[in-house]
Order: sequence, then structure tokens, then C-alpha cells
Amino acid sequence: MTSVLHVTGGYPPEQEGGAYAYTAWLHRRLRARGLDSTVLTRPLAAGGRVRRCRAVPGDGRVLRITNPRIRNWDAHWDVATSLGATAWAEVATSAISDLDPAIVHVHSVVGLPVAFLRHLSASGRRVVLTHHDYGVCCPRFTLQRDGERTCPTAGHGSACAPCAWEGPRWAVPVARRLDQVLPVSGTPVAHGMHRIVRPHADRRQHLYRRWYEIGTELVAAAAVNIFPTTAALGAFRRALEADVRGAVLPYPLPDELVAAHARWSGYVPGRAGLLLGFMGTDQPLKGLDVLLKALRLLPARVRLRVMGRLSDRSCRRITSQLTDRVEIVRDYRLGDLPELLRDVDAVVVPSTWEETGPPMVTSEAQLFGVPVVASRLGGMTAAVADGHNGVLFRPGDHRGLADQLRELLDDPSRLRAMSAQARPLATTEAEHLDRLLHLYAVGPRGALGG
Repeated sequence: MTSVLHVTGGYPPEQEGGAYAYTAWLHRRLRARGLDSTVLTRPLAAGGRVRRCRAVPGDGRVLRITNPRIRNWDAHWDVATSLGATAWAEVATSAISDLDPAIVHVHSVVGLPVAFLRHLSASGRRVVLTHHDYGVCCPRFTLQRDGERTCPTAGHGSACAPCAWEGPRWAVPVARRLDQVLPVSGTPVAHGMHRIVRPHADRRQHLYRRWYEIGTELVAAAAVNIFPTTAALGAFRRALEADVRGAVLPYPLPDELVAAHARWSGYVPGRAGLLLGFMGTDQPLKGLDVLLKALRLLPARVRLRVMGRLSDRSCRRITSQLTDRVEIVRDYRLGDLPELLRDVDAVVVPSTWEETGPPMVTSEAQLFGVPVVASRLGGMTAAVADGHNGVLFRPGDHRGLADQLRELLDDPSRLRAMSAQARPLATTEAEHLDRLLHLYAVGPRGALGG
């Protein structure tokens, strides 16, 4: 029986996110196919000393490394490379040695200590790396600057310096990460940062080149690098300035969603103004604020249904500012989508970061023939052809988004034409698993078995 160890920086339900949900789905499906699948993930809040793995009840074999020193890991994930990082890496390395998996599948490097990543690179194990974000080549994981601008070049790591040093939110955590990567004598970088931001530009660039090299090492050591889209593979090649060997494997459409499609009654736009749909969270990178700003510029006939997990604060703010124009559905299942999308005219995906693949919400909407209005960024451009099956707008431009939505409001025939061309850029679960198992067995660098 083939054994697979999934390594990820988070796992549902405690940590949310597309990469974590995909890991949980894949873990369950591989076990259903008879593979020996285990998940190794980061600590939760309190626990014993960092010296053991703790099994999580249910969902098969899910192991969390305990760490009592982190109280709010989701808000301060970068601390993983400073507080307790050495012990974290030692326990994770020991767990891999004990489990001795045939394949180590890394899904997200968020929260994983640098020492552990370096161990994987040098271990000679069969590593498969799925790139859900740009974490191996960007400290922000987004390939962006100033919140919205796409980073023009990697510059062998030196281009990362302005982002990491521009303010306390990013500077201190990333400096701590670099202290572990390249320790120096005397005061650590993080503690003396206010003294070295300007006078030591050369030193700063050297540190970031070292972080860049670690990402390059991990990519080079992987037997298979998997990307959701060809655009993501190209972005990595530009960022790492290397001919990365990779396989393109789109995300799957869940069987539950395909089954729900059988209850779909058909797409009929423009029945009462324009009803927009937003599926996601209130994280800034998802761009909900951009959509809300655009909504304020549109007539009252344009309404919004927000579907996803929003904080209580976000719900209060939205309902107080846009009373009677916004409906919030905070908890839903995939099987509920036929009902939730029954009267939605278009789904808006206003993300402000260059996602490696089309967000699953685009495939979910397109499966039901609902046109998608999305930011002109990364993986979204792979799923949405402007004017053909949806509409693209400049990321973060709420006025441009409002103009596009106003045109759809005035001409519902465009919506019907785009609906007829809507096709999800995704595979079925069975197709995805078959392709992944093939990549487990034979990668771009040759056979993994034997």
C-alpha cells in the first residue's frame, strides 16, 4: 500500500482557506481509494511542550504538533520561524522519519519552519509540492506590492526587501524568519531592525537572497511541482528566474456539487434589476470591500448576496451601510448552491491578489451557467474570457467594476450570451485523482517507484 504524508500549514475546521480545504478533501479521497494517507500540520493554541504529535479525532490520521507558546497562530503565523521553530522542525522531522512515507506531499508552506523545509529539500525523499500560493518565492505569498501592484520581478530575492521592510506588520515577522535562515552574531535582525533598515541595504539584500535560495532549493528538490494553471507555472518561472519543471492540474469540482447541478432549474437573468453574488470571506485579499464600494455607486436595483464566513464586525458594518441591498448567508453547503444561485445574475470575484488558480467559486458559478465578473489577475484570467463567458476589470478599481456592472444592468442580453458560454475550468474528482496518482508514480524527473 502506497503511503502519503500531507504536510500543510493548516487544516479545517480550525484553519480555513482553499489550500487547507483541498488537503482535507484529498486526504479523505486517497484513504477511500485504499492509500495510507496521513496529515501532518501545525500547532493549534495551547498544549504540551513542542516535543510530540497529537492525533486529531475523526477524519482519519491527522497529526498536529503541539506548541503552547503560540496563542493566536492564524494572526501571527510568521512566529513559527522564531518562537519554538527549532523544536517544531525537530518534531516534524522525527514524525516523517517514524512514518517513513513513500511520498511527502507539501500543500502550504505558511507557518512551516524554514529548518523543516530545508530538511525536506536535503532529505532525498520523494516530495510532491502543490503551489496553492507563491509562498516559496514571496514573503507575502501573493507576488504583490503595495497591496495591489503585481511584483515586477523576483530579482533573485533582492526585490523582496521593499515589501518586508515597509512597515511593522510585515517587517518584524519576516526579519524573524530571516534570523533563523541566516543567524548573525550579536543582536538579531528583528530586535535591531530600526537600526539597520536604512544603513545596511547590502546586508538586507543578502538576507533576502538567502530566503529566495531556500525557495529555489525546495522547488528543485521536489520530484513533482504541481500548478493549478499554466499561468501560475509561468509566474513561478518568472519569479524564480528558472525553468521550473511542473505539471498543470486544475482543481476538481466536488462530486457533491456536480450532483447538486441536477436540481438546477436554469439561468434566467435580469428578472428584477441585477442581483450579484459573492462567495468567500472578508479577508482583504478577497476584495469584498472593492465590491461594496462599487455597489454604493450603482442604483438601488443592484443588490448583493454575500455567501461565506464573515466576522460579526463585517456583518454589522455591511448591513448598517447598505441596508436592504445586501443579504448575508454566513453558513452554507455546496448542496445549497442551486437554491442560493437560483436568482443570481452574476457572481463577482474581486480578489486583489494574483491567485495561482481560478478560485473555486468561479468553477462553481460557471457550472450553473452564471457569468463571472472577476479581477484581471492570474488564474482568474484563465477561467474568464472577457466579454465571452464573463467580464474582467482592473484589480481594486471599484469605479471600473461599477461601470461594468452598470452595463450588465442596462443590457441583460449580454448576461444570457455569456451564460451560454460558461464552462468550469476544472476536472471531476475522479479525473483529478487519477491524474494525481499518475504524478505520484511518474513525475517530470522520472519514476518515483521502485
